[in-house]
Amino acid sequence: MITKIHISMFLLLSMQGLAQDSPETILKFLVQKEQHLVDAVAVGDKLVWKSSLDDSCIIALEDGRVVTKEKQVEDLNPLPPSYKGMIKIIEPTLRLYENTAVLTFIDDEYLELYGQKIHTQQANGYMDENTWRMESDCHAII
Repeated sequence: MITKIHISMFLLLSMQGLAQDSPETILKFLVQKEQHLVDAVAVGDKLVWKSSLDDSCIIALEDGRVVTKEKQVEDLNPLPPSYKGMIKIIEPTLRLYENTAVLTFIDDEYLELYGQKIHTQQANGYMDENTWRMESDCHAII
């Protein structure tokens, strides 16, 4: 629990003045935020997702559903015991528009199910994209 608080405080303090930082600094920061989000999926860490999603955001899921922040956080649960998974954010691309950042990247996923190892190769990995609102007191996916 202390680690989560430290990470949250670090990320909150890091956001101050981010809009004035270089594109490379913003890219590094957002990739770190995205990595925290995907790391939270395997363990079902709802706090990371709650703090990173704007209250009004909507999320398009790979099965075609579109969900709210509430539903996304509610549905987040740890992987079953026989599953082991890890996702690495690779090939990020950043586009900046005033107080908005669009981050496109590949979720390079490694999964082990009942001892069988699966890796979504880069060529058919999951392309992902999130739009971030960047303000001095808030940095969230919209």
